[in-house]
Amino acid sequence: MGFDFKLFGKKPTSVVGYIEWLYFIYCITTGIYMLDPWERTVFNTCLILLLSMSFYTAYAFLPQHIFAMLSHFGLMDT
Repeated sequence: MGFDFKLFGKKPTSVVGYIEWLYFIYCITTGIYMLDPWERTVFNTCLILLLSMSFYTAYAFLPQHIFAMLSHFGLMDT
């Protein structure tokens, strides 16, 4: 069971075409196709910044909290 490309047009034939198709699906799904190009850029920039900060915070601080919880419940020796 693969993805049915018939729902959103013909199947892309190149890598660049596939990336453009994915961006098109992203725009249609989120509704940002209605925005002006500069508004779309601001929205995408804010989204990328928010995701970047979330991933960095999870990478930097989450292991410490996991080890603290495991130590608290006695599942790991300190």
